[in-house]
Amino acid sequence: MADSPAEAGRLLLLTTADTEILATAKASEHLPEGFPKLGCANPAALDDPAAFFESELPEARAVLVRLLGGRRAWPEGLEELRLRCARLRVPLLAFGGEAEPDAELAALSTVPAGTVLEAFEYLRHGGVRNTENLLRFVADTVLMEGYGFEPASALPEVGVY
Repeated sequence: MADSPAEAGRLLLLTTADTEILATAKASEHLPEGFPKLGCANPAALDDPAAFFESELPEARAVLVRLLGGRRAWPEGLEELRLRCARLRVPLLAFGGEAEPDAELAALSTVPAGTVLEAFEYLRHGGVRNTENLLRFVADTVLMEGYGFEPASALPEVGVY
């Protein structure tokens, strides 16, 4: 399927949790044909955030950022990301890395609060299946696609998943 202007671009996930980058890579194997491309990076590992933004944000259709430790984990980069997303009109979803929502980061998001809270549930529970459904959820609710998604589900306390 060729990319139309509305379909071109990618979902960009910036997270300080390398396990989420790995889960996203695995989840991408289960996404349907035609699904937006994915980009992932750990913001703490970016040598030049401005150069990264310059190359990645013009193609982004939505950006998800999750910071373990909240805003203080990446204050300058987060502010620059917020400003660039606003200028480019790219939806931004911002989350803390704790088990409870981070109100300060959620307030930086440019999508409805209910969407941010529901997306956070996928991150809170973690795992490949929840990551896949997070991506589907964002594609359907933010980008207005129609891939379908399941609600977030808790992972077993023990075992392999």
